Amino acid sequence: MEGSKEITSMDRPTEVDLTLQISTNVSTDLNGLSMPTACTGISSAIKFQHNYITASVPSSENCGIESPSGSISNVHRTSCIDGQALEICSKEYNTVDVARTYLSALRPWSFSTSLIPLLLGTALGYKEINEVNLFVFFFTAIAILSVHGAGNLVNTYYDFKRGIDSKKSDDRTLVDQKLSPQEVASFGACLYAIGCASVLCICLTSKASVEHIALVFFGGLSGSFLYTGGIGLKYHAFGDIVILLSFGPVAVMFTFICQTGLLKLLPFWYAIPVVLITEAIVHANNSRDAENDMAANVTTVAIMLGPTASYILFCFLLFIPYIIIVVLGVNFSKAFFLPFLTLTVAFKLEKEFRRGNLKLLPYKTAQLNLLFGVTYVMSCLLTSKEYLPGF
Repeated sequence: MEGSKEITSMDRPTEVDLTLQISTNVSTDLNGLSMPTACTGISSAIKFQHNYITASVPSSENCGIESPSGSISNVHRTSCIDGQALEICSKEYNTVDVARTYLSALRPWSFSTSLIPLLLGTALGYKEINEVNLFVFFFTAIAILSVHGAGNLVNTYYDFKRGIDSKKSDDRTLVDQKLSPQEVASFGACLYAIGCASVLCICLTSKASVEHIALVFFGGLSGSFLYTGGIGLKYHAFGDIVILLSFGPVAVMFTFICQTGLLKLLPFWYAIPVVLITEAIVHANNSRDAENDMAANVTTVAIMLGPTASYILFCFLLFIPYIIIVVLGVNFSKAFFLPFLTLTVAFKLEKEFRRGNLKLLPYKTAQLNLLFGVTYVMSCLLTSKEYLPGF
């Protein structure tokens, strides 16, 4: 582009407006964050934050552009319209960094709490009708994971708005300005839309009635939003109930209905061992964050119980699933003893909670949830239908 051209930075309330004058035959792309050019009237330092510019650079100095990956930009020297030399920092923004930032905001480490109900519901559906619709399975997976990811983003957004998240928090997506609140909200809305679109695809091929699919799906979607959005059940000690329902029985029943077309309470009972460990993840997280939550006037079960009773509840949530497994193994099939391979991991987590090592406990409990869940689903698949309770 020859001659002078004026480009103004994207309008954001938290940024400093920036006007650049281009005098060379180059292309300036603010959206892509590529800015090899010469400018006039620039004073302070350039900082890139994904898709916008917050300031500018001094002349005759190299400058490091601060990016999520912490990398340093290249420097370009050229002449401006007034003939003075000026050094401009430019950076070909790595789209991989953007993808990592958005993926990190979803908290993918928690997705085991959705994947296991998906696999369990599919396994139970297979035992019921002796077939699996892979098309339905694919879109069911997208629907469940999209709603889960959107729920995590809603949690991030409202925790930040309520002043709960800080530099000491586990989730610092907004605190560290990795994304803006508007970006988080928009991303969450997109995921909810993707989930709804997936349900439409399921309705086209599933044996289930549209009414049953919609009833269970939107029940789970409402729970994922109301956990921190709207009335914010999490902030009034009701969040644990939402987790117990949404990331267990509801998800398993939704998958089972989509595969079989049958509305039964049977999947609800099979989901209990899995959902208890899922609740242990949430309880470990709330116990770790109890101090910050109290400072923000948030009430959780962990705060109401205190450290000692919280430890007892954590042990209950962690070990009751294994007692259920013993009952199933003794009375129905020896294959149900398979999840006992993970028992040593559960004891290690109990010890960490007892010693107050809570920082990484939610992540480690999520790993146990995945291991226990996979072995539990395998137990159901290995057991003949006539030996499965309720079939």
